[in-house]
Amino acid sequence: MKTAAVLVATSLAVANATISVPGINYNPRIGPNWGPDATNCKSSAQIDKDFAILAKVTKGVRIYSLTDCNAGELVIGAAKKAGLTVWLGLWVGPLPSIFDAEKVKLTELIEGGLVDSTVVGIHVGSAAVSRNDVTPEIAIANMKEVKDELATAKINVPVTIADYADTWAANPSMVEAVDVVSANQYPFWEKKNASDSAAWFYKRMEPVIASAIKYKKKILISETGWATGGAAEKASPATPAQAAKYFNDFSLLAKQMDWNYYYYTSFDMAFNANETDTNNVEQHFGLFYANGTMKPCYANLTVSGASTVVTKAPSQLATVTPAPKATPANKTDNTTTTPQNRLLRPRRQPRPPSRPRRVPR
Repeated sequence: MKTAAVLVATSLAVANATISVPGINYNPRIGPNWGPDATNCKSSAQIDKDFAILAKVTKGVRIYSLTDCNAGELVIGAAKKAGLTVWLGLWVGPLPSIFDAEKVKLTELIEGGLVDSTVVGIHVGSAAVSRNDVTPEIAIANMKEVKDELATAKINVPVTIADYADTWAANPSMVEAVDVVSANQYPFWEKKNASDSAAWFYKRMEPVIASAIKYKKKILISETGWATGGAAEKASPATPAQAAKYFNDFSLLAKQMDWNYYYYTSFDMAFNANETDTNNVEQHFGLFYANGTMKPCYANLTVSGASTVVTKAPSQLATVTPAPKATPANKTDNTTTTPQNRLLRPRRQPRPPSRPRRVPR
């Protein structure tokens, strides 16, 4: 009876939701990165269930790794069933073997015919340059290897590197090399009030926009979000009200700028705690609770108003790349790093991270 009640609540919460996002980040992990996949990764059936929920609020999902939890194969399969598109990610760490394993998996997916119209883009590395795992030159070289393999297979999708706005601004060679500028940005990690965060977001993006214009590249916001609970010393207030305010204001800014984006993230990850201290906000970034119920702050939200952040946009502003349009509604050498910057305990297996973390400014 309890399970049935949860399913009914989940269905009603999603059915009544008025929010939507063009795309959303997704992680098939349910347990620590160092544990066995059998107990720490979602099954194919669980991913299918997740995607049936997500399909009511988005048209596309984005992942960070092809190998972790066999995400590439399972996510593409589930996306086909749910009518979703997928933006694939290959994880890049300081050890070349990590990227090599990701590339081997990409080859398998291509040869198996899975990289078809369901796949709308690929990023090679997530904040690897910001973490100093690789240099910009190596990041570009890795990306070009993937582009060459896709070209050989006659697969035409945008290929990029995902990293923070400051890193893009500091490395115009990356902007010049990619098909689209894939930028991550979190006002949440700058101790901002949600009411000020859309303006802060745009300010951080201004030099990236200028560089994108110079090289005639489009911009994709690949990660942004706000925690609804927990605490961290260097984080903004993590409350449902703040999270809803940021969602509202960022959505309006994205509309004003004609930005497509992948919001962070789909479901809360209870396992996603910092093992070395009491910082636990990283468990609470989901639009949905782990059980699939949409959080009330989002289920009851109607995005309203108009963004006034940008009063004079650049006249040749590049618009955004193909994250699908919505309908209404690491370190791997025995230490863990994630797209933000705190270190956790040694990891037993070289796997990609599962949460957004601050990077050095």
